Amino acid sequence: MAFVASVLRTRSVAGRNVLARKATGGTLDDDGLRALGAAARLGHRGEGPSPALPRGIDKAVLAAYAHVLAVQVGRQEDRDAALGIFGLLAAAGHRFTGREVRTYAQLLLFDGQLDRAVAVSQDEEVKDLVRGQIATDRRNPRFAPDTHSEAEWLAAMNASLIADGLAPLALLPDGPTAFDRLTTTATTPGSVRGPLIAIIMSAFNPDAKLITAVRSCVEQTYADWELLIVDDASPEPMDGVLAAAEAMDPRVRVIRKAVNGGTYRARNTALRQTNAEFFTCLDSDDWAHPQRLERGVAPLLADPSLMVTRSMCVRADEDLVLTRPGHHSLILNAPSLMVRMHPAVARVGFFDTVRKAADTEYAVRLEAAFGRRVRDLKKDVLTMARHEAGSLSFGEFLPGWRHEARNAYRQAYGPWHQAIRDGADPFLDPDGPRRFVAPARWQSPVDPRLAQPTHFDVVLLDDFRDGRPGVASSVATLRACLDAGLSVGVLHTEDLWEFAPKESALDPRVLDLVNGGAAERIYYEDTVDVDSVVVPSPSILQFPPWVAGCFTPARVLVASSAPASTGSSPASTLPEPSAGGAAPPPAPSTQTVTDPGRFERAEVERHTVELFGVAATWVAAEELHGERLAGVLAKVARRGKPLAAERDSADSSETAWLTIRTRRPADGEHADALAVRYVAGPAGHTAAVDTARALLEVLEPGVPVTAELAASAARPGVQLIAQNLSGQVVQVPVPPT
Repeated sequence: MAFVASVLRTRSVAGRNVLARKATGGTLDDDGLRALGAAARLGHRGEGPSPALPRGIDKAVLAAYAHVLAVQVGRQEDRDAALGIFGLLAAAGHRFTGREVRTYAQLLLFDGQLDRAVAVSQDEEVKDLVRGQIATDRRNPRFAPDTHSEAEWLAAMNASLIADGLAPLALLPDGPTAFDRLTTTATTPGSVRGPLIAIIMSAFNPDAKLITAVRSCVEQTYADWELLIVDDASPEPMDGVLAAAEAMDPRVRVIRKAVNGGTYRARNTALRQTNAEFFTCLDSDDWAHPQRLERGVAPLLADPSLMVTRSMCVRADEDLVLTRPGHHSLILNAPSLMVRMHPAVARVGFFDTVRKAADTEYAVRLEAAFGRRVRDLKKDVLTMARHEAGSLSFGEFLPGWRHEARNAYRQAYGPWHQAIRDGADPFLDPDGPRRFVAPARWQSPVDPRLAQPTHFDVVLLDDFRDGRPGVASSVATLRACLDAGLSVGVLHTEDLWEFAPKESALDPRVLDLVNGGAAERIYYEDTVDVDSVVVPSPSILQFPPWVAGCFTPARVLVASSAPASTGSSPASTLPEPSAGGAAPPPAPSTQTVTDPGRFERAEVERHTVELFGVAATWVAAEELHGERLAGVLAKVARRGKPLAAERDSADSSETAWLTIRTRRPADGEHADALAVRYVAGPAGHTAAVDTARALLEVLEPGVPVTAELAASAARPGVQLIAQNLSGQVVQVPVPPT
């Protein structure tokens, strides 16, 4: 059902009300159905009376609602209520869809109804993988202590995960967790010889989990490898853990970075220091099957025209529980790329330096450059990924939903990749200009003072999907605000009224403004300073997305126009900058949530406060478009601060310094530091930030800046680069450009 897909994709908790009322003929809303489900769960457990399904219920819609409730946000109380509703429907003989019965069985497992979970998972709609994972977890000591032997549990796990020809999983006698006891039987470390493979592992504040990851490398059947652990300037690593990891095998080497730059900058550091013929990556808290290198490189050795392979992983928690409600846990393992250094890396270069998702971009770039798909080894589960809150992807994927920044990143690199297919240069130099725009939230600075400006005069909140009739007006408004010198943010939010089975790309005109740097795409959770959020389509706030946190703007301006049939009228025009307080409230609306494109003002007002922390200011729709909006917002901006176009007019004779500490001092030592002198003003500050980033990416700890390096890294406006190296000051003037 397209509406269910949209509710999940937009993560609109308010959208559940539509499903609830549809399922119950208007008698119960989301709160009412959740109360019904909670009571039903207790009744099924013998802890209270069990309610009956309301008369006239639409069982198919109710089952869809229960699935959404279980997986949309992940709150335990929602899962409990969903389980109760599933139980009522099962008792009524309802036939579930595949994803619904899968979720039902998974919820039963976590509720301790183990035999019932196994029985429900036998439904023909449940895939063998999910059925096997539930059967495995049924024997896990966490769910069934003292019920099954460890051998029975491992046998079920191997039957579910291990393909023919792979060594079966086993557990060491001791270890801090079941995950950390992982090993295999019937393998001989170092029994297979071949070209050198570099295993790249970034680490930040590593703990004992690092030892498990390194041990899995030492146990590889493939003998010719080196492990490069790049410590990403960890401020608080476990005492001695890096030294212990390095001591585990002479093929292990620790590289210590002076400044934190994120996983992909760390990987680039390792790529510069290896002479291997192939490379792959392993996260510092994961476990690699002993045959991962052997299996991953074999197709590359057999086919010299093949550039890259990739294998599968399964996510598991510390207790090796495989099941997650709504998921099947088996996924393509992005870090497992096994890449041929020559000609692949020589041609496409390095990882993008964003904080997330760059391994996926790297794989797609390789495909674009060489015209051949990545060879996915879909039968081989060669990595066990530890599922925990600290992972890069945690909180950004749920069934039917992924964070909008990931969609934006994919849309941003798409045009460059198409140009590569058409013959453009695929090489990415991490120290050069960006090839495409990336979410600012993924480009956190190596030092707080390297942060880019995050102020926006106006943020336009609208549905910018390609093909929507209203997008042309929004594009005109964006351009008018930019022409007025305003700093502009784009906050894309799907209008649930215009539901669709799949996500759509943004309007090309909007993408051009974002990719060209004129406007910036932002997200609700971003740390930004916003004067005005403008909402030309109030129906979007009828069903807003659920977010864990949101920025607070100075004001939220919402269009108050309504269809003439409602009899309502615009509340007010946009107040002049001198006016105080919010506009008077609009006339009551008779609109209902059953009419597409319409909205209930009370709901919009409530959601605005819940989302942004400020009340909605209702404004006549014609005042929120084009030059009329831009002109008034320009006055608002001037009242508090200069416009973006006026902020670079600083006196070029004034200078300022940006100083970044690059090494913590020991007792009695001086701190190492890098300092950049620049022409005072925002443009000069940005130049200093870019210069510092470029230098810190390539400088080794304690190494002085050369004149050649300074000249290549310095941006216009930078005058001098200085370093304090253990008390010795080095200064390198930058020739004027």
